[in-house]
Amino acid sequence: MAYSGYRTRARCSCFSTCTRQSTATFLAGIPDSIESRASPWHSYLTVVYGRPPRLPFNLSSLNFFYHADWSWPSSVEWPMSPCRWRDGYQTMSAVPSPLCPEATCSRWRRPRARLLSADAFATQLLPNDEGSTRGVAIFAALPSGFYGMHRNATSAQLVAAASPLLGHSPTPSFAWMEVIRMSPRALRINRNVSVEGTANYGCWFWPARGSNIWLNTGRSSVLHTKHWMRALEVEWRAQDGRRDVTKLVSPHNEHFTTIAGDLGYSTDQCQFTRMRTLAELVVTTAGCMRSLVPAQACAPGVDLRVGWRQERPCKCNPRSIVVSCHK
Repeated sequence: MAYSGYRTRARCSCFSTCTRQSTATFLAGIPDSIESRASPWHSYLTVVYGRPPRLPFNLSSLNFFYHADWSWPSSVEWPMSPCRWRDGYQTMSAVPSPLCPEATCSRWRRPRARLLSADAFATQLLPNDEGSTRGVAIFAALPSGFYGMHRNATSAQLVAAASPLLGHSPTPSFAWMEVIRMSPRALRINRNVSVEGTANYGCWFWPARGSNIWLNTGRSSVLHTKHWMRALEVEWRAQDGRRDVTKLVSPHNEHFTTIAGDLGYSTDQCQFTRMRTLAELVVTTAGCMRSLVPAQACAPGVDLRVGWRQERPCKCNPRSIVVSCHK
């Protein structure tokens, strides 16, 4: 990936999501809903989804926002500069662009900003092939004291209690959800070895409401975290009493993908990572479990769709570092 020649389509910027503080400021300032076609957010969503949204539109439900990188159409205003990307989870700052006049920024913002703490959110930036970022997935962090308030709760009860948090609401089985993923070559992870799609490890996505990249969950299991898998293990052993989870060999000892695949689940939703911030979805169908070649941005055998009603197939670009439907 090249790290020079950063470019942006934003003629000027009103906000960024390159740090937790700038992300909190961005979320605190945008409106809860879009009520009129005159809102600049109406044009933003029309670009993302290919067709205008139905109004009113609940903007507060989105946890994914594209950046105005070189893929963004130059004819459509979007004052969100991309971030400079470095290999790994580290970023530097927004790609330089002048600040927009206040009259411009006020069109995108609510009349009075809310108060939001930078510690209340975690972000996953998605790179492009130019050394900057394609967009950002934003997730509410689990509040301090959450487990103290739910000390004796089951996994299902914890899932229900945390579902109102941004980015953490599970999607029912056989329903469409918006997702995003990037090629493992974007990050030096897994000891520089990509295992997604092979060795029963699955293909990993982040929930991304606002990406216009839709995946059908099929038969789906939901875990509060990867470590709350007792119910999944019980179901697995009930099929064969000789099964022993301690004898499973899985990449990074994440056995739940093997168990979910054995049980016939198409996807497994992890409401929280072990850091209690991001959410993940793992596809456990055959193409993502037993491929001979590791998966890149386009997950093998996964039917992705685009459009408000998922009416068009996603023609996934195999050369993109982030899953892309040729937008």
